[in-house]
Amino acid sequence: MPEEYLLERAIAKRARADREAAILKTSYDSIWNYLEANYYPWVQANCPYFTDHGEAHIRSVINSAGELSQKWLEFKKGQPYLTALDIYLILTAILWHDVGMVIDRATHAELVYKMTDEVSEFFPNPPVKNLVSRIAQAHKGASSLNSLKVDDLCTIKGSAYTVNTAMLAAIVRFADEISENHTRASRQVLATVPEDQKIYWLYALSVASCIAVPKRERVVVDYQFDADKVVSRWPDRDFESFRSPEDKKIDVLTYALCRLEKMNNEREYCLRNFIAIAPIREIEARFSIIKDGRPLAGFEPQAIILKGGGMDAGGYPSIPIVRDFFNNHPSWKIEAVVGAIGT
Repeated sequence: MPEEYLLERAIAKRARADREAAILKTSYDSIWNYLEANYYPWVQANCPYFTDHGEAHIRSVINSAGELSQKWLEFKKGQPYLTALDIYLILTAILWHDVGMVIDRATHAELVYKMTDEVSEFFPNPPVKNLVSRIAQAHKGASSLNSLKVDDLCTIKGSAYTVNTAMLAAIVRFADEISENHTRASRQVLATVPEDQKIYWLYALSVASCIAVPKRERVVVDYQFDADKVVSRWPDRDFESFRSPEDKKIDVLTYALCRLEKMNNEREYCLRNFIAIAPIREIEARFSIIKDGRPLAGFEPQAIILKGGGMDAGGYPSIPIVRDFFNNHPSWKIEAVVGAIGT
């Protein structure tokens, strides 16, 4: 299979020089080929009109995980590094993290245990398979990282590896969170999407890019809203506090801010486990509204910086940003945006 991404190139390089790394690389390639042939094309069959959760999304998450972990991919004297097993666990957990959606959307994270058991021959041994399942399962849930260890032991053929499972799971989880952009939806198909799914498509289409920049200790997300869609309202199942109690709908701009708030909470939650390798301490969010192919006057690109705070020790963060954004940027309030678009 092609070695397109940092993590894949790293494990391939190790495999050329190390027998155990070669075993892991063979396992990863076999699992990729199996899932590519038997599951990725059919994820949408059980979740019609969801944004993409197939091969393209998997590749995007792998790319994001490489951005987050690149600091430890090379051997440098006096610096920690990811072992071949660490790299394999990140990559293979990403391959499996959404496959359960073929069976059931609500419990897809838990289904990874059963699904990996069914193809246990692809894994080097049961302990490795179990680590993959635990890391993949932890990409969902407000407390799923809390039960993972920082010193699991695992053996391939020779001496035991010490695995910081919580750190690896945090990398996978946050890589999945930031792998959201316009490539997960299609403007050409948008008109046929059912109303109850449309908010997810419009959100994805509003994200021009989202990248991790560990050297700057931040994620940069660029929102470019279509003027004819930014204040449109659609059914919402995620953010009760911000949707209308009458019709259960939410406008695209407010929904995007709610998702940005979630991203920042995920960043803070994962940070406590991956701070040594990826000290992502803030999010730089850029906003603009596009009309007739150019930025709308008064809504040219502008940025806000989101940081931490509001975290209870050991708990899931709750850092509010939506109301603060509207209070600090009154020109972006919905009624103001409606007026600006209409002029």
